[in-house]
Amino acid sequence: MQSVVAEILSTLKRKRTDGHSSPHKPLLWLSVLNLMDRNHISENRIYFDNELKAEFASLIAEYGTGNDLNQPAPPFFHLRSSGIWKHKVKSGQEDYYSGLTTSGGGSMRVERSIDYAYLQDDIYEALQSAETRSVLLRVLITLLRDEGRGVTVTKRLGTLFHESFALSRPGISAALRQTSEADSVKDLIERLYELENLGKNWAKAVPAYARGCGLIEFGSTDLTPLGEHMLAHDPDLHLPDTLWLMHYHLSAPHGPGPRFWHELVLRLPELGAEFGREAVIEQITQTTKAEGADLKERGLATTATVFLGSYTKSDALGPLGILQEGEDTGYTSDFPDPPSAGVVGYALSHYWQAQMPGQQTVSLDTLSEPGGFASVMLMSSFSFNRALRQLAQRDVLQLWMAAPPYQVTRPPTPETLLEGLYVSE
Repeated sequence: MQSVVAEILSTLKRKRTDGHSSPHKPLLWLSVLNLMDRNHISENRIYFDNELKAEFASLIAEYGTGNDLNQPAPPFFHLRSSGIWKHKVKSGQEDYYSGLTTSGGGSMRVERSIDYAYLQDDIYEALQSAETRSVLLRVLITLLRDEGRGVTVTKRLGTLFHESFALSRPGISAALRQTSEADSVKDLIERLYELENLGKNWAKAVPAYARGCGLIEFGSTDLTPLGEHMLAHDPDLHLPDTLWLMHYHLSAPHGPGPRFWHELVLRLPELGAEFGREAVIEQITQTTKAEGADLKERGLATTATVFLGSYTKSDALGPLGILQEGEDTGYTSDFPDPPSAGVVGYALSHYWQAQMPGQQTVSLDTLSEPGGFASVMLMSSFSFNRALRQLAQRDVLQLWMAAPPYQVTRPPTPETLLEGLYVSE
């Protein structure tokens, strides 16, 4: 599944204008995925029809900017350069088609010469899986949002933010204490080095981790509302709610954690009963290549060690029980004890705000499917449904369970749910 997603991303070859990449090819792929989900595309034939045009128009309205025109014909034509998107030329139009080098912006050339597009066989077969389509859809949406399209993008950490150090809760706690006295990010790093006795590189890594955990704003020393709430209620960062929220922000599909962290968390159930560092390195390699980066082996290996250490060390996220280190340097992963309903409510509100901004309800299946919200929180269906029922009892949201598809209503904003944290169940 991951190799198919990476192959599709690597073949996009997007046009750049004034330093910005065109959204048209990703949006056409999203249109195709949505039409597959609705069974409008039920065989390996993608027609340039009214349904495709309408879907593209809806998406360009959401993700386009003032300079992005509603023109689905150019990506429908130019995706042929990917090698995995092919054209069935209309009978009698072979010479005309072979002379085309561009769609010309409008749809006349495409409609005159192309009967339909079709995908390379193995790509089409892979996309018959709803799970694969869902993963590709989320990756494409994240790609567009990272470029500032759609909803306001959440800034996120780069792959090598860690300076070779695993997450340290005592270090992050020190950073939260020092923010009120620091005049700048540079000043905060110096204070961590001089007053908290952190090494120079460690002092650089700790504020980055705090940003990735959703506790410090990017580009400043201001605490986020969550950071302020944690500093007031759990300054030593040792309570389970705190650890779960740090995990959530590092793992959310829209950031602020690095993209590889999100992809690895989703892959944990697939890695098997026991896996080694090599499997983690492979996943990080695939993610960074999909982003267009080509990291050296040493950086990839160090990043894998950092991720594994962040989930196994006792002063990091180890107490959550997400990963266990075996006797022979192997690792195992299983469903840990689930987060509290308060954590689920806050994280779901944050997730909803970024991933489904225009929706007031969503199906329970969407939140529970592989790669969805419950997967980010590493929750079983039973645990997730129980948390939702508890939230419904607190009037945080409503569950519409009279008949399938069951629906969940949108919770209030994350800031209004802070008081629901650190409350006994």
